[in-house]
Amino acid sequence: FDAMYRKRFLTEGRIIDNIEHPHIVKIFDRGEHNQRLFIAMELLHGEPLDQIIAAEAPMPVAESLAIVTQALEALATIHGAGIIHRDMKPGNIFIETKNDRRVIKILDFGLAKSGTVSRVTETGMVVGTLNYLSPEQLLNSEYSTASDIYALGVILYEMLTARKPYHGETALERIHSILKDPLIEPKSFNEHIPDKLNLLIKNMMSKEPETRPNAEVLLIALKKINPFS
Repeated sequence: FDAMYRKRFLTEGRIIDNIEHPHIVKIFDRGEHNQRLFIAMELLHGEPLDQIIAAEAPMPVAESLAIVTQALEALATIHGAGIIHRDMKPGNIFIETKNDRRVIKILDFGLAKSGTVSRVTETGMVVGTLNYLSPEQLLNSEYSTASDIYALGVILYEMLTARKPYHGETALERIHSILKDPLIEPKSFNEHIPDKLNLLIKNMMSKEPETRPNAEVLLIALKKINPFS
């Protein structure tokens, strides 16, 4: 194994293993056996959010709010513990249905890091998934809790509009769009989005990380939004 990956898997990975939260996948054990790394986690039944978005988007406002609220509750917990997920995307949000309610679990903390990360690359690879990388990650190679908030804003945008906010035929064109192009308001593609939610998504996806609200502030704001207004 790559020495850095092995160290992070066995040591830094245990940071998240010790966090108990209903919307974070439970890790029972991790280690190495016969030169093979292993991880034992709870068994989940359902499907990742990216498949749901592909099949159902644009999704109802109330359902989208329920999903993102659960994700924010989990982020508030890990951010409070000084942990940044660094790879928030629909594929890392798993959806189970319990009592006719969709319940999420955030997965794949393989890129999670404690504290502020100063580099966007490790061993020559971009950390994270391009469509969900914030401008400061691409421009200044910096990660913070605000980076996770930006990614969740992109996810919410996709759930409500069935569109990605920025486009480009190549990776470089998409990077340029994320850095330079103004955000087309999600309400432009879905008139059912309440004005307050439209503004909140824009704030989550602000190009300036210091202006994005944190998870706890967002949770308070979401509770004040009427999905049927």
